[in-house]
Parts: sequence; structure tokens; C-alpha cells
Amino acid sequence: MILLENKLFLEKMDFVIELQVDRDEVIKRKVERDNDVRTREQTNDMHMRAQAYFWDRNKPKNPNIIIDNNDFRNPRILAQQ
Repeated sequence: MILLENKLFLEKMDFVIELQVDRDEVIKRKVERDNDVRTREQTNDMHMRAQAYFWDRNKPKNPNIIIDNNDFRNPRILAQQ
């Protein structure tokens, strides 16, 4: 099994799982994780300038499974093909 975090070889993959997390939750997690090296504003700015748009552009078109990971202690399967 090979796990990839981007769509570089998406057309060659047999199975695609998409993890969905709301943007506010992603930023909240990053702020908690990085609060010793950057401020909330710096974290938000960094995310919005680069990462958010990259993720939006690179979402798989037809994932086999979509998992809601907003509560990482309780992920939920939203859809299966």
C-alpha cells in the first residue's frame, strides 16, 4: 500500500480517500500546534496565502471514500462509492 498526500499520480491510483476538515478547524489546529513559533495571525496568513488554495485546487474529483475529520477523535464516513 502506498499513501500519497497529493494528486500527483491520482489517475494511477486504485482507491482514493478524501479527508475533509473545515478551514476554520484546520487553522485552529495549526494555531494550537505552532503557538510557540508564530502568532495566530501569522498562522492564518500563511495558511490563506498558500496552503488553503493548494488544497482547494487539489481535491480529488471522485474519491472512493470521503471522511469528515473535523473531530479527529471521531471521524465519520460521509460517502462511499
